[in-house]
Amino acid sequence: MASISSTALRLLAIEALAPSAGYAAETPTWPTLCEGRVYDSGAIPFDRAPAEGGPVFGRIHVAVYTDEVRGTPRGEPYGLSPQDLVVDLIFDLEVPVVDGLSGEIGIGETDAAGVALLDVGAAQIRRVLSSGATGAAFRRLAKGFGPLEARWARHPELSVRLGRVTLRLPVAIDDDDWSNVVDGLPWPAHVVRAALPSGSYGAGVLSSLAALWTSPADPTALAEIR
Repeated sequence: MASISSTALRLLAIEALAPSAGYAAETPTWPTLCEGRVYDSGAIPFDRAPAEGGPVFGRIHVAVYTDEVRGTPRGEPYGLSPQDLVVDLIFDLEVPVVDGLSGEIGIGETDAAGVALLDVGAAQIRRVLSSGATGAAFRRLAKGFGPLEARWARHPELSVRLGRVTLRLPVAIDDDDWSNVVDGLPWPAHVVRAALPSGSYGAGVLSSLAALWTSPADPTALAEIR
């Protein structure tokens, strides 16, 4: 990871798309067609597709991760101060289709239906992050968006399933400020952890990262150095 703040950005995006409260609700209201099928930093494997068979065009899966991180120095060209960062936030959206007899992944009944559904899902993701109610915490960290890019995957001969689009969204954020550390996390990551719901997936990840930076309370002294 290039910065803790880039991890915080990804976790805020996941919480915005799939709020923690939705998993506990008896009848959840999700902000996108992806519902709770939002995965952190991983490809969507075949076994995550439903097994009842038939095209499942109503079920979009999305994997959220970060790619390139670019920094611009503040002040001196080669200073040591935190930089202004641009993080490429990636969303892999996919409509899985299962053959009810063989259980194999296949091509949808019509490309048009899958393409339209993925277009809607991608548009919903952009809306949630830019203006949706569940994306409010995300927008407190995100300073602005760069040029949007969307790419389709249509190569079944290369074992790439049809019905997948990758959305790349450059997001400007602040760098880690290690002069402002709270409970093991630099600013703004410690503010993000406080803003995430208690017991949420994102808060748990940040707490685990904070533990990595915490020094032992009473380190064992060396008896001698050879």
